[in-house]
Amino acid sequence: ALDSSADDVLPHERTTPIIHVGGVHADRLQKFKEFEARGLPVRAESHLLYSEFKQKVSSSKVALAFTMAATMNLRQLKGRLFELPYFSLMAAEPFPDMETYYDLDKEIIVFNSVQEAVEKIQRVLKDEALYTQMREAGRKRLLSQHTCYHVWDKHILPKMDPDYKHVDVAALLKNEHGIII
Repeated sequence: ALDSSADDVLPHERTTPIIHVGGVHADRLQKFKEFEARGLPVRAESHLLYSEFKQKVSSSKVALAFTMAATMNLRQLKGRLFELPYFSLMAAEPFPDMETYYDLDKEIIVFNSVQEAVEKIQRVLKDEALYTQMREAGRKRLLSQHTCYHVWDKHILPKMDPDYKHVDVAALLKNEHGIII
């Protein structure tokens, strides 16, 4: 879920076309090479402080999210899937029940192969209105349903305290962080 300190980096000039922030394990290195061979080189970053992560992703047009586990035996929901859309348009491999979190190919780009990713990313980047619409829709979905406040309010605090009263997360984001959904 999005860290509430994320709002200190926006807006930011987007100078990097495509970025991946995270571990280079499983088949990611091979995928980076394939992206480059198809004319879309990926800037790969790892071992960043969170402040560096925010700056690098917010300066990118598209942020890649890979969902294959390091063991190469399953696709899984990753935490970055709930951070990247705040800063950039996310392009992600699918994972089980992904459609319950985002409106696929409307709020985020979803791809099953590098070829499909390159085709979709290039199409979106050629159409500035579509790019802006998708990036803003993904960010809005994240802010309206997937912040750390949403997770705490929906899943954690009710289990810890049977008398817990739910909060208005939209009001909290507005009042505490100046973020209007």
